[in-house]
Amino acid sequence: MAYPGSTLPSDFVYVKTDVEATPPAGKKFVAFTQLGNYSQVTFKTDDDSAGIFELNADKTAYEAAGSNGVTFNVRQGATIYGSFTSIKFTSPLATNRGIAYIG
Repeated sequence: MAYPGSTLPSDFVYVKTDVEATPPAGKKFVAFTQLGNYSQVTFKTDDDSAGIFELNADKTAYEAAGSNGVTFNVRQGATIYGSFTSIKFTSPLATNRGIAYIG
């Protein structure tokens, strides 16, 4: 299978608890792999998180996530693909660890 992102990863950042990881200037994260336990992770892109969607309050449709990004549970070993400007663990567990790939 071909890589699904528009840019192949060139480097990576080790993401841990209580640190909002951001890529170098002019770059974006193109994938994130959860290494630690099942936990909540927040993903943001650009200033208004355009391109990230979440279920609305009525649970009837998807809407843009807004400037706060979107937070959801990520299981150990799962990889999330996209174009992200920041990634942060929101559940403060000492075992939270992940790899954010820069593209």
